[in-house]
Amino acid sequence: SLIALETAALAKERAVNLVMVGTAFPMAVSDVLLDYAKNNKPEAIDILTYMGYSNQARLGRNTNPGMWMTGSTKKLLERSNKGVIYYDLKACADYDSGLESAAKVSATTLLILGKKDFLTPPFKAKDLIKSFKTPLVKKIQDSGHTLMVESPNKVLDYLIEVL
Repeated sequence: SLIALETAALAKERAVNLVMVGTAFPMAVSDVLLDYAKNNKPEAIDILTYMGYSNQARLGRNTNPGMWMTGSTKKLLERSNKGVIYYDLKACADYDSGLESAAKVSATTLLILGKKDFLTPPFKAKDLIKSFKTPLVKKIQDSGHTLMVESPNKVLDYLIEVL
């Protein structure tokens, strides 16, 4: 979402819509998680998988029968090339122009936030939201950070509203 933000700020005339899903600014990443990711330790994937979901989703609250959300996410992350997770997390932690970039965005802006997001809690997006001109903000009450997996139909409904 931070890449989309920066792109919309730089390409004002070309960016008609901006959607940010599960975002915050600043996007803090703990030193422990960064260290695990830098050293390609499986604990990094464990933390991201566990913290990426609401408590209910960790227990299997998937509306799509036969899908194991946390297991699928873990397997997907395990397929990442070495260093990819670290550089992604490091880029998030180091990005420092979010508020300035948000003020430059002229696109219709939608933020979709998970009310039970432990990685980027909605209250951490408060200043970012204020920096946009007239953002739309949708909160999914029963979802964590992995909104497109936990609540795909709600996310799709919100995307259809603006795209």
